[in-house]
Amino acid sequence: TVKFAIQEQLDKAAYAHPIMHTTSPPKDLAEFLLLGAPSLGLSKAYFASSGSDAVEAAMKLAVAFHRANKSPDRTHFVSRERSYHGNTIGAMCLSENPGRTGPYEKAFDRLDVSFVKPAYAYRHQRGNETEAQYTARLVNEVEAEFRRIGRQNIAAFVAETVGGSTAGCITAPKGYFEGVRRVCDEYGVLLILDEIMCGSGRTGTYFAFESEGAVCPDIVVLGKGLSGGYLPLAATLINHTVDETIEKAGGFIHGHA
Repeated sequence: TVKFAIQEQLDKAAYAHPIMHTTSPPKDLAEFLLLGAPSLGLSKAYFASSGSDAVEAAMKLAVAFHRANKSPDRTHFVSRERSYHGNTIGAMCLSENPGRTGPYEKAFDRLDVSFVKPAYAYRHQRGNETEAQYTARLVNEVEAEFRRIGRQNIAAFVAETVGGSTAGCITAPKGYFEGVRRVCDEYGVLLILDEIMCGSGRTGTYFAFESEGAVCPDIVVLGKGLSGGYLPLAATLINHTVDETIEKAGGFIHGHA
């Protein structure tokens, strides 16, 4: 049972600081997550104790990637309205949930984040729009925001693949994430998908984005279903390009969470 496996591991080694040491379980889990879908191009896994910590790591990885690419001004993040990405300062900056973020707004001034409309057809698709037209409008809005901020300033676009606690369980219209992926590639912006609530097999495929066509994020964040509530565990997964670029520049400067 899961309970027995946890106890068995505790008897062997309860914790090993990831900067200096490792144990077999995290290595085995990383291989399961990364090698189970080799066509997705995911290369490295970083484990954290909460989804918020994993989102923070994703943000730092995005900034580190662009710094390694000699683009240190790329520190701006574009997120979506009616989103929620976590309870820590950076993750809350990416969130558009006034009830949770409102009391702390002044603490967010140092982080550069802007928002576009969510992919929420029930609320925002116009009566005379087809699904394809609505998708095109959403993707065009993302591109317009990239132009407004300036491609030289944007680190990443961040989105929940399937909506979570703020907007409810909503899926994007057909072609949305493929369009977003294309725009991100055109502007050199990383695509971060937050699958803390919707990933780990909750939507029929292990990664929710696998149902979105030819879409592979640069960074994907998992949590919740990853451990099924038995332990506080989350993961930040990165692709080969992000991994190799940061490694060539000296590695990812990060503590543990």
